[in-house]
Formats: sequence, structure tokens, C-alpha cells
Amino acid sequence: MRLSHPIRILLLLVLLLSGSNFTQAQDDGGGYAAYIDPQNFFHVFEEGKFKRLETLPIREFKVARNFVVYVNNIGQFKMYRDGFSRVVRENAPTRYDITDNLMVYLLGGQMFVYEAGRNRLVASFVGDYVYGDSMVAFIDVNSNLSVYYKKRLRRLEVFDVTDLKLGKNILAYQNNFEELHVYYRGESQQLTRLVPMEYKVGRNTVAFIDNYNRFKIFHKGNLLQADPFPPQRYQVGDDIVAYVNQNGQFMVFYDGLIQEIESQPPDNFELNDGIVAYSLPSQQFRAFYDGQVFDLESYVPESYKIDNHVLVYPDFMNKLKSLYNGELLAPAERIATDYEVNLDVVTSWVQMNRPQFYFKGKVY
Repeated sequence: MRLSHPIRILLLLVLLLSGSNFTQAQDDGGGYAAYIDPQNFFHVFEEGKFKRLETLPIREFKVARNFVVYVNNIGQFKMYRDGFSRVVRENAPTRYDITDNLMVYLLGGQMFVYEAGRNRLVASFVGDYVYGDSMVAFIDVNSNLSVYYKKRLRRLEVFDVTDLKLGKNILAYQNNFEELHVYYRGESQQLTRLVPMEYKVGRNTVAFIDNYNRFKIFHKGNLLQADPFPPQRYQVGDDIVAYVNQNGQFMVFYDGLIQEIESQPPDNFELNDGIVAYSLPSQQFRAFYDGQVFDLESYVPESYKIDNHVLVYPDFMNKLKSLYNGELLAPAERIATDYEVNLDVVTSWVQMNRPQFYFKGKVY
């Protein structure tokens, strides 16, 4: 492990006093996975326990933090949670999406949200929506922008809005007056009076290039100028922004500070949730997590996957390795076909009949 040597720039002291939201999300729930075996039986994994749910092949499934949803053989929409499976709807929705805290689905033109164990009818005549961990936004039949947040539906704009972008808990959009607004923690705030050239959202964070080519970051209610010049490329995640500046330096905004993590630009980088994975021209494979740079490999893996606070990849021997909540682990031996990561559960196919699961330090 190699600690970074940051060039720290103090932005606002108040950011250091703000707590992080995703640490709490990491500790609540998790431990779910699901798979279909070679005989087409559907199984769930729940915190170290296995259970076969259906005797007939299912149509599809999705895994959330605290439950598994699926459409069974006869088209019923079902949910597995806390050891039991139940029917949510007799007919499968036309669209459904899951996040860490919500499930949102459309049925007969009506939009429902499942949150904290309850289904709620949010609106009717909804054609499309965007969603995050704790928020859903949509344009209604009257072209109004509405947001569902913390069990409440609120109308934000009564005129046309464009370019809706919703991160995990923050919404950014351009209103009818070509202003950039954010909706965050129940309040709407204007960021610019002119439409920015580009903007991206994450958790608690919006990064954008304004009309004067300045690179700015909105984080936890504060608007900061990160760089007077636009970055060559940038990505936004959970309370973090990674970017390559005009000088080719690889920079990270994290914990209220901007720091240089590499003096040269990476060949490729991916910021997902709270982890930045990147490769250098020297073929070094590294990751930035929780304020530190980790040396992972002296070559670039053929693939890797990130979810929440877990980075997983196969090494050159096809053995699975992971940066798991800041620890370097080997969650599986040589894999046979594929691997997945869902929050804190690492799934690996080391044999054909059943996958192997790594969860909280144990292999199942």
C-alpha cells in the first residue's frame, strides 16, 4: 500500500465538519445475492444462508441492499426479504428499478415506490423517471417537475425543465430560465444563472464546467471553484470528484480537499461510488479509496467491478482479488467463468453447479 502525497488546498473548513452519508449506508443492511443454477432453479443468498425459492424457472431478478425482487414463471412480481417471499403485484411492472433504499416501478401508468417496507402510489400517468438511492424525479402530464423524497412528493418547477441528472441523493436540472438548479436535502438551490457547458452528479456532489470554463464543485450545500480551467476529463462519485487537469495531473476532491494523486494522467480511470480505479502508462493498476492510494498490480487486469466500497478483479492466474472496505483480500480461488459484486457480497463462479460467496470475512 502506498500512501498518497497530496498537494492539499484548503477549500472550506465547514466541509470537514460535515458527516459522510455513505458510511451509514454501508453499515445498514446488505448480505444479499441471488443466482440461477444449471437446472434453472432460483436461489437466494442471505447473510450466509441459502434458500431455493421457485420450482419453476423465473423470468428475471434484481438484488437490492435489503431484498431481492423477481418476476416468476407466471408473471407475478415478488420480493424476498428476511427469509420470506411474497407477492408484490400479481402482474409484472412495465419497468422497475432498485437502489440501496428504494424500489420504484411503473404499473398501468402509475408509479409506485417501495420504501421502508411499504408500497406507496406516488403519481399517475408517469411515462419516465430518473432515480437515486433516496430520490425519484419525473415530469408529469402537465410538464411539471416533481420529486419524491423522504416519503413526500413535492413539485419543484411548473415550467419545462431539461437535462435531468439524478445522483444518489441530489438532483440537478436546467430550468425554463436556463439556470442550473440542484435539489438537495429537501431544498432547491440555484448554482449558475447561465446553462453550464456540462455537469455530472454523484452523492452529495455536483461538478460542472461553467460558461467561463471554470471547474466548479457543489458539495454538501457549498459551491467551490476547484480549478480556473476546465479539466480534460472528470467523474463524480460518493463525496468525491476525480479529474485530470490541464497540466495532466490526476487530481481528487475528497473530504473537502483537493489533492494530487498522480503527477501524470492515467490511461483510464473509473470512479464508482467511493472508489477510483485507474491504470497508468507504466501498466500500474491502482485505486484511490478513503484518502489513500493503493498499489494493486504491476499490470492492468482484463476486467474489474466496483460496487459500494468493494473493488474486485481477477489476477493473471484468474484468482479473484479485492480491495474490500480498504483491505486487500482474496475472496475466491481460481474462478471458472464469472464474478459479481453486490454491495458487500462478492459472488464468484468457481464451479458450475453453484457460485461461491464471500461475505464479511467468510467464504460460503
